[in-house]
Amino acid sequence: MMDTTFIDANILIVDDKETNIDVLAGLLEFQGYKNIQSTTDPRLVVDLFNTFHPDLILLDLMMPYLTGFEVLDQLKELISPQAYLPVLVLTADISVETKQRALSAGAKDFLAKPFDLIEVGLRIENLLFARHLYQTLQNQNQVLEEKVRERTISLEKLNEELEQRVIQRTSQLKRANQELEAFSYSVSHDLRAPLRHIKGYIDLLMDLNTNQRSEDEIHYLKVIVGGASEMEKLIDALLSFSKLNSAELRKTHIDSMAMIKQVIKLLEPETQNRNITFHLGQIHDCEGDEQLLKQVWINLISNAIKYTGKKEEAIIEIGSVRNDEEIDFFVKDNGAGFDNKYAGKLFTVFKRLHKPGDFNGIGIGLAIVNSIVTRHGGRCSGNGEVGMGATFRFYLPV
Repeated sequence: MMDTTFIDANILIVDDKETNIDVLAGLLEFQGYKNIQSTTDPRLVVDLFNTFHPDLILLDLMMPYLTGFEVLDQLKELISPQAYLPVLVLTADISVETKQRALSAGAKDFLAKPFDLIEVGLRIENLLFARHLYQTLQNQNQVLEEKVRERTISLEKLNEELEQRVIQRTSQLKRANQELEAFSYSVSHDLRAPLRHIKGYIDLLMDLNTNQRSEDEIHYLKVIVGGASEMEKLIDALLSFSKLNSAELRKTHIDSMAMIKQVIKLLEPETQNRNITFHLGQIHDCEGDEQLLKQVWINLISNAIKYTGKKEEAIIEIGSVRNDEEIDFFVKDNGAGFDNKYAGKLFTVFKRLHKPGDFNGIGIGLAIVNSIVTRHGGRCSGNGEVGMGATFRFYLPV
């Protein structure tokens, strides 16, 4: 889960493709951001800047009417030299010249299309964090300058001591700005381990001017560390998900009944002290990658176990039906179920149909199922009814 410090940030998406806007807006909404506006017309950016006051802009480069470079030129005229407005450029043009031109024009980061949602989400949070640090330093600088002015007037006799204090504090501010620049560079150029960078810079900030920090500031830093740890879990799962499509399929003949019994045995720790009945019907053998299809059964059966957790008597049915073209495998339970109008979103990454407090999970298990089955040339489906249970199916070609 992302750090909630930034969920109220104003984020503006500028892209002439509605599909790109929908994907980005969906990602942002999933991560908890509340204030999102978008436009397919770059000519409206100036008006939106003045009315919406964005904290971050996601900007396409190649658009009708105005290019992203022209939009950046317009923004230069509007943004105060003391302000820090991060612009993340998203474009299909990955040439070095375009990248350098975008960064020189004022963009703070650059991503090539088609972009990776994980990386987009991380870069957005890192840029907002960089903006937060910058604003904090700006506020501290203003407070510092005011104190210097007041003390200069009231303590003329201690001018030498005051000048020494100014020198010391200016040095501290320069060091803090250098750290901010280094952090911004890492955000823009070294995202192989973004969470490691976040944690590293938080440690530095925790050690810097500790006695001058308010309880709120210390709390915010601790929240960021906690949020980064939570995101590590999500990233690990998503990295595994992203590797599915690159892993080589090793197809063999699979005894499906034996595999399902192995999975049920494997999941026994989750069924202890539970009244669960498994009904295993006819289950056809199939051809496929043994490890990947085992993961499909693990995800589907563990989901059935999880979502029947509030049932006194849980019933899980597993079976298959075969015709000349495909095998229809299914896992049916009498658990929490779901509103069937959302069935089309079941196998989407990040999509959960229940509140996080009701059932644990990160909303990627069914997406992994769908990815594996699709690689085998199959398809997935699901249907359910709230409070009455759900049935998940995957179809493999014979």
